[in-house]
Amino acid sequence: MKYKEILSFNFKLLEQKDSLDFSRKFYSDLGLKNYSTYWALLDINSDKFNSFYSSAKIYLNDKVANFYGFCTLTQSYIDNEDVEWYELVSSFLVHDFISASKFNHLYPEGKIYKFPETENVVDSIYYSLFFSQKLQRFIIEKKFSGIEFLWLSDTGKYKAKNWFIPVAEIPIGKGIDHNWFDINQLVNIDNEIARNEAYRNGINNFSNKHLKKNLKFTNENHTLLFELFENSNLTILSTRRYLKQHLPETDFAFGWDTVVGKDRRRTLFINKKVALELLKENLIKKENLKPIEILDQPPYGIENLDIEAKFPTPLYTQSEVELVKNYSIQCYEKYLKKEKPALSIKFEDSLKKLKKYLKSNGENHPTGLKKTIPNIPAEIIDILKISNGPELDSEVMIMSDQELPEFNIEINNNFENYDFENYETNELFHFAKSINGDWYSMNLDQKSNEFNFILRFSHEELAPIEKWKNFAEFLNEIINGYFD
Repeated sequence: MKYKEILSFNFKLLEQKDSLDFSRKFYSDLGLKNYSTYWALLDINSDKFNSFYSSAKIYLNDKVANFYGFCTLTQSYIDNEDVEWYELVSSFLVHDFISASKFNHLYPEGKIYKFPETENVVDSIYYSLFFSQKLQRFIIEKKFSGIEFLWLSDTGKYKAKNWFIPVAEIPIGKGIDHNWFDINQLVNIDNEIARNEAYRNGINNFSNKHLKKNLKFTNENHTLLFELFENSNLTILSTRRYLKQHLPETDFAFGWDTVVGKDRRRTLFINKKVALELLKENLIKKENLKPIEILDQPPYGIENLDIEAKFPTPLYTQSEVELVKNYSIQCYEKYLKKEKPALSIKFEDSLKKLKKYLKSNGENHPTGLKKTIPNIPAEIIDILKISNGPELDSEVMIMSDQELPEFNIEINNNFENYDFENYETNELFHFAKSINGDWYSMNLDQKSNEFNFILRFSHEELAPIEKWKNFAEFLNEIINGYFD
């Protein structure tokens, strides 16, 4: 099997009453991985698929339940000896701390002190990945090819380590379309960039509306799956595929997205040899490497897009790169002349700020807790003594002492049904939630290099999407309008 295929879906009653109980029982009875309220995960090549198909088919035929929302089939290429290239990825998003400079909208600047200290690769979404100085120096020392760097302008108030913008010089290639995709449907894709001659590349993300007509699947489970979604939307998120004969002879290469608003964003690819060296030096992690499929020739009936191909520019054109490089050097020289203070916030000071904040915002701030409760971290008790379950913001609603036990059980139940590798989940204490279902946890694992960190977890991916070093920093930023 070349691909791991995971279905993410929302199956609930047409009548909304008791729908949540129905969904959770449906998932539980089938032994499926349930996450984020109505959603579940299923490996479609597992022995659970036939039971899932049979049960869902009955409800669909009886018009009792249906699929809702952004359901996806994610096909991940399985890492093996044949893998020659990887796409570099990062789950740590810093775009909220980044903006375009006044000099040039293509040159970003930002509050670098907010970047995670434990990572060497972060994602900015609209530009490219950013590399830590440690990673940048190693690549330069080893003289890896196909890449150069620009200093990422630091406009934050506090001292921070240097980060860099990697600029790959050579495109990896056009790639090839997924063999399920009907090329005649390209005109129906509501995206001018995807149809642009330069940006046109192998389509690997598409809807079941864009499947080839009369497509014959070699895997019967695919036939049954698309039968279930005949009247519902299912998005296929597949691996990128490239032709071996057109791969560049470099260590790094760039790709591109075909998403409106990200037309100048560049994805970054790395060959296996260099990837293994970076792993050995602990400069990247295994989860930073997304295997891509390399083929000797296109499958039957699939067009070779690399023949006489036009390509998008790198992140910067030749004329832009000189201007941006000079501006980057000027910014760095100014940066060196101004000594910034280190970020140091005491928890006691944050509590004082919290009291003032609550006093000036009287709504949704209950009377403080009068007692100490075992098994709740001392910092949370100190907050609850000021206000027992305050809503600091719609994005930060702290649980009261009565809500905390059940809230922790609920989140931990989600973890039980999910492959979660980065943290010891029994060492996480969950204390707050956001209006969209995300939640906040404190890492109490003393063996972890992120001990005492405050983590915001995505309710969709069960992965940390924001971090604060401690409660002092967390409270200080929330009170100062972090989410305004």
